[in-house]
Amino acid sequence: MKKLTILIIIFYCSIFTNLWPQEPKEDFYFDAIVFKNFFNDNDSNDNNSNNSARIDIYVAIPNERLSFTQINSNNDNVYRASYELTITISDVENNRVITRRFTRNVVANSFLESQGSNAEFSHIQEQIYIAPGNYRIRAVLRDVIAQREFEKSRMITVINFSQFPFVASSIMLVSSIEENAGKYTISPHISDNIGNLLEGYFAFLEVYNSDDAKKIKVITEIKDNELNRTIYSDTITKNIANGTNQIYVRIPEGIIYGVKTNMIRISFVETVEAEFLTNETQNNILAAAQRSIRCVSFLTNRIAADLPTAIRQMRYVASTREINFINEAPNDAEKLRRFEAFWDALDPTPHTKRNEAMEEYYHRIDFANKNFKSYAEGWLTDRGQVFIVFGQPQSIDRNNRSMADNRTFERWTYRNNRSFIFVDVSGFGDFRLYSPTMISDKYRYEE
Repeated sequence: MKKLTILIIIFYCSIFTNLWPQEPKEDFYFDAIVFKNFFNDNDSNDNNSNNSARIDIYVAIPNERLSFTQINSNNDNVYRASYELTITISDVENNRVITRRFTRNVVANSFLESQGSNAEFSHIQEQIYIAPGNYRIRAVLRDVIAQREFEKSRMITVINFSQFPFVASSIMLVSSIEENAGKYTISPHISDNIGNLLEGYFAFLEVYNSDDAKKIKVITEIKDNELNRTIYSDTITKNIANGTNQIYVRIPEGIIYGVKTNMIRISFVETVEAEFLTNETQNNILAAAQRSIRCVSFLTNRIAADLPTAIRQMRYVASTREINFINEAPNDAEKLRRFEAFWDALDPTPHTKRNEAMEEYYHRIDFANKNFKSYAEGWLTDRGQVFIVFGQPQSIDRNNRSMADNRTFERWTYRNNRSFIFVDVSGFGDFRLYSPTMISDKYRYEE
């Protein structure tokens, strides 16, 4: 998959780039981070003081979740989608405090692009200045063409940063960080789901210190909310200067997260003896920030939820004998073991946790189900089979009512000049393979 890169410059010489949510399987992605506001702003809900905070709101909308329509122009391959995004901030009594509305058009240069083949996203970032308090931020996405709405929300607490000599912002999850001449380029993870950040991630926050420089213990804990137990803890020492300090805490791979929700908490303790948060060190905490996180791997949960279907869908990569061998296992545990063994043999990077061959295969299955459904599931259609086996074609030519019997056909052409022609046999999108009449090739992963 290719990453869409967008540069967003924020205060203190940090650059946020590659706003790329992992596993684009949600309707859209949304996050809100609270920072200290150092400037008065006309949009502030507290215009007469500089005690208000700044909320950075990030929204990423996958193209594949929008409905596109073909534009009537000289270029028949141009498609457009439209959406409206409304961000509402309400107080604890559900009184609306601030509303922001955005209207955007998204243009795709081919049908496959309109279906998300390039893994492109539409991004919106908004900064809102607001007085201290408890708020609910609600983001509502409206697909104009499909007339559908999707909603996400989260609760936040905004404090008066100026009242505290040592205080921290809220936590942003970050998938990667690069440093260049003292400036950081970071890739925010616009989601509380870290299930597919297989190589670990970072927690980013700012610390505001109005006192002298300090040597501080930075204590990171992750807790399983359901079992109320600590599943990870680490302590590092940081020199905190006077003013604004940007803190990046590395969260390693290999943590066994809770099945529902987890909490990451970062505390700043003014003692060199404390190794972990205990009753004796609680009173020495200068500041703390926390947020909830989930660990849900789309592919893992999809297969675990319906292993028989995942096995049945192997028909384009496995032989009948291999599928029968898996299905003939004496129990479900052995069936899963045989399933995993088959894919392990195809793993291009066997020394890593990811199996790119399996991921790509089932992503193609899902794409086919979404885009090629007819009288059968999308993965069972002729277009679905070709897409799963060969991937995205280099070009698609679609001609409406141009055959001798006035039927519509599509020609898919691949890099090696191999092409496939599909004919809509019913006039209702039931495209059947016309030439060649059948394919016997199997899926092969190519990086």
